[in-house]
Amino acid sequence: MWAFNMERAMSRIYPFCSLYLFLVVGCREIPQPSGDWQEVESPTDKGLYSVFALSEDNAWAVGDSGVIIHWDGKKWSLVESPTSRETQFSLFYRLMTAGCGNSGTILHYDSNNWHKVESPTSEGLCSVYFLSPYKGWAVGSGGIILHYYNGK
Repeated sequence: MWAFNMERAMSRIYPFCSLYLFLVVGCREIPQPSGDWQEVESPTDKGLYSVFALSEDNAWAVGDSGVIIHWDGKKWSLVESPTSRETQFSLFYRLMTAGCGNSGTILHYDSNNWHKVESPTSEGLCSVYFLSPYKGWAVGSGGIILHYYNGK
C-alpha cells in the first residue's frame, strides 16, 4: 500500500524551490531609492496631514483649518477652501477627488473649485479612498465607516 509522506516530499521539493527563487529573484538587482529628501517652501504655516500626487507637476495637500495647497511642478500655492474651521486629514485625487476631516467634513473637487459635501456624520474622518468615481470609502473616529455609492 502506498502512503504519502508530506515531510519527505517537502524535503525533496524545498531545495529546488529555494534555488528557483534565488535564480529568479535573488540574481536581479533590487532597485534602491536614490536622491535625498529636500525641504520645499510651503505657502502656509498650518499643519499638513495628507498629500496626493498625480504627476510631477500636479499634487495636492490638506491640513489644519481647512488649508488646501497645490503643487504645479515649480511651487506650492494656497487654494481657496470651502472651510476654514475643519482640519482636513485625508485626500484622494484620482478617480474621484475628495478630502475629509474633522466634524465629518467631506470635500469634493470639480476640476475648478473645492466644495463642501453633505455628510451623514459629525465624527472626525481620517482617511478617504475611491475605487472608482462611483464607489469610495471614508473612515474615522469611533469606528465610523462611510460608503459612497452613486448607483453606477
